[in-house]
Amino acid sequence: DLGGLARLLGDPDRFTRNKAIEDLAAAGDAAIPAVLAALADPDTTTRVAALTALQSIAQARKTTGAESAIVPVLRHLLVDQEPQVRMFACRDLGIIGTPDVPTDLLPLLADPDPTVRAEAVTATANFVWQGKNPTDRPAIVNALLAALDDRSPMVRSASGRVLGDIRDRA
Repeated sequence: DLGGLARLLGDPDRFTRNKAIEDLAAAGDAAIPAVLAALADPDTTTRVAALTALQSIAQARKTTGAESAIVPVLRHLLVDQEPQVRMFACRDLGIIGTPDVPTDLLPLLADPDPTVRAEAVTATANFVWQGKNPTDRPAIVNALLAALDDRSPMVRSASGRVLGDIRDRA
């Protein structure tokens, strides 16, 4: 029952809320409004659970256009105060985003958190791999090349890996 699960999103126990989000994801598109509402939860783990659920819903039901409701919310979360939320928003946008999303992801290559920068590298590269034909493909490749000089070994490694994959797929 979606209504019952949605009510659990107000439970004081975060584990209960997170389990309700997980169960809502299995319901698909009908659960999107409730899961979107969970993104306002003050608990970071609950927001991350909601991001994971949205990604799952969008991947399972891509032909329904679920991503059109999700992408604007994910864009907003790219500036969340919590690095983990920004990282998951990057990941989700890289998987379900529309061709204009790389312009939102490229600034995150300069995020203060290296896990966010590394995820931004992978998410941005997904647009090249998935053949979404972004109009700014040269900017993407140039940004990925610049990430090879990042101060974090994690980001440099991610950039090297995705650039190698792009080369191999060309």
